Amino acid sequence: MLCGSVLWSQNLVKDGLSTEVVRFSEVFPPVYLNELYDLVEQSPETKEELDALFKVARKINELPGNDKKIIAYSLFWKPSHTGLSVPIVNKQTVYQSKNEDRLEDKTFYQTYVKPLSITLSKIPKIYPGWGVRIYLANDLAFLIDDLFCRFPFVEVFLMESNSIAHNPGAMWRLLVFDDPNVAMASIRDSDDKLSGSTERAVADWLNGPDTKGFYRKTLFHNRVHLYEGKGQYEYSPIYAGSCGGKLIHSMVQMEKAMKGYILYRERNPNAFIHPSIIVDDIHPQGFGNKFPAYGFDESFLRHVIYYSMAHKGLLTTLPNSVFLPLSYPVSKNNPVLSDYFYVNFIH
Repeated sequence: MLCGSVLWSQNLVKDGLSTEVVRFSEVFPPVYLNELYDLVEQSPETKEELDALFKVARKINELPGNDKKIIAYSLFWKPSHTGLSVPIVNKQTVYQSKNEDRLEDKTFYQTYVKPLSITLSKIPKIYPGWGVRIYLANDLAFLIDDLFCRFPFVEVFLMESNSIAHNPGAMWRLLVFDDPNVAMASIRDSDDKLSGSTERAVADWLNGPDTKGFYRKTLFHNRVHLYEGKGQYEYSPIYAGSCGGKLIHSMVQMEKAMKGYILYRERNPNAFIHPSIIVDDIHPQGFGNKFPAYGFDESFLRHVIYYSMAHKGLLTTLPNSVFLPLSYPVSKNNPVLSDYFYVNFIH
């Protein structure tokens, strides 16, 4: 019942809620890599502009080796959405000014830099033999001497740009997958705390027998739709703050695919507007679907990388992932079938 091309829908009742279930691929349709590569090749007039979004100005303390294991982070200070005020970024504001893009009364340093510093101090014990790569916005270059030079296992890729909004900054960390000298890579959020259960699961997979592939953690983004009291849980088949892979550069041209996805979304702004998708002033094309707003990096993973890896049979799910509230078997290397459903809870 869960496989094949037949659209399957059913009304379920769970915890007093009426649950509308539709096919995942109908709500989040796949966008294929070759289509994105072709789009870049056919758009030479955009090359300079797109190149500037992902260009590395210089590399500091680049670690040696041709089979490196790297944990990759992006670090930048820009508002989540283009409609918000852009902070003046300098050493004083980073350490002293409130980060207005977050509800809590904290500075950018307290929100992102300090948690990352604490995490870096734990890396050698939790991930022995691993290095860290930080894709750093150009206007935060002073943090190299202030912080990152203390850690010999940290390499900094200083970007030419400062990002526009939440993206392309959040996408920078995915560039690690293009590096032929990186055998294994793990993508994390700078404010994320290392979790014992998650790290054990990641380590088990990275040290396992698979020679190449992609691991993921899934997540629900709980968003509230005020119209008619609807509450909606947006399901992410790949959580951007907890994913990684082995030898991804042999299967995906990540930078080229990301550039192609930016072009694709600009030229097809309403391609993903399904009735189940929440559309509002901040997300006029659905959550994360408009560059450079918050969530665009996850939209890319959801519509492109998820299907690419799953169709190749190379997608591994961490055991502590949060799944849709449906009953189905979950295997280690599960195909796309287990995620082909989107759940909209209607109160």
